[in-house]
Amino acid sequence: MAVRGDVVATEDVLLFVNAAITATGQREFHADADRQRLSLDFLHAYMLVNYRELYAATLALGINHHNTALIARRLLETPDTMAPAEQRCVEGRLIGRALRALPPQRAYRLFAGLAAAGVNNRRARAVTRDWLAARPDLAFDAVKYRGLLKTAVRHAHLRLPDEELGAFLFAPHRRRTFTTPIFETWRRAHHDRSQVFELPYTVAEGLAARHGMDRAAFLAGIAPRMTRLERLRLRETTGDRDRAALAGLPLTRIASYVLSLPLDERAARRAELTGALRAAARRVAGRRAGWGRTVAVLDDSFSSYGSGTKRRRPLAVALAAHFLLEALAGDAYTGLWTSGRRDPLLTHPLGPTPLGMGAPPRPPRPGGVCSTRWSWPRSGC
Repeated sequence: MAVRGDVVATEDVLLFVNAAITATGQREFHADADRQRLSLDFLHAYMLVNYRELYAATLALGINHHNTALIARRLLETPDTMAPAEQRCVEGRLIGRALRALPPQRAYRLFAGLAAAGVNNRRARAVTRDWLAARPDLAFDAVKYRGLLKTAVRHAHLRLPDEELGAFLFAPHRRRTFTTPIFETWRRAHHDRSQVFELPYTVAEGLAARHGMDRAAFLAGIAPRMTRLERLRLRETTGDRDRAALAGLPLTRIASYVLSLPLDERAARRAELTGALRAAARRVAGRRAGWGRTVAVLDDSFSSYGSGTKRRRPLAVALAAHFLLEALAGDAYTGLWTSGRRDPLLTHPLGPTPLGMGAPPRPPRPGGVCSTRWSWPRSGC
């Protein structure tokens, strides 16, 4: 019976880890957002009650940001009596490490969620305090995330490092001047249009609209202050197809950008886009290259479109996996797309998922003969 229990526990944990890596509670191709969130909430509640130590330890794995925040919140909102002091100490370190790896806006939203839920125990306050103390530039955060930072500070009853930061958070318009440069720039930007371009893009955008600035002129002026992801996201949403700064972006992000382009533009920019994908794949592969013969079946059927909230995300993951496996296995890698296409750069969501059907014949490589049926490639294929 003990063996049977271990098997059940292993299956439960594997199921949860798989969900924590992939699920985001958003609408998918076959399920709406409410169903996704309901299923994910059940898994989190089940793991917290039955496998609390393993549930907390999941924070040390490569799970996604959404589930990292959910785990941290559920651990912080449970009473201290549900876990011994030693375990709570370990959980606190895991939560702190995980939150430092999150994008700041996600951590701030977590603190805002704790405030909305009325969670204000000693451990939650300590986690908030330590995370804010570790921020490299709290003044910048005060400008970019002012409302969220104010909520976190107020809810956790935190002492601010200086009086001017508190004045900016809670009564910024009562001050005639600030000695902190970014605070003074923010104050002047309400009256001086030229100061708008010295602020972070997300803050400057609202002030530009307030001043009635021309959108094109604003984007041209604020471009040096935008991050690479902001520039790429702007190109994706506005339809601007100028060359993006792809160097250094994550592999899946580059794949998403490539798939947002029309097919003819992908073909015209083949060398640039393929080079960016391969360079990102090599960064991920690192020294792990040198795999043996590897075959991947990659889905580019219509369901790989995803949904309106995760547009082409499944296909972007498949495209990123293709280039990553190519970097890991080199010439020993074979990628098979369910549509039968042989050009991954031009892939797009279309048609069914014909796993049981034969694929178009593939030309044989020297030294072997390829099967005309779609099965695992034989020698030389």
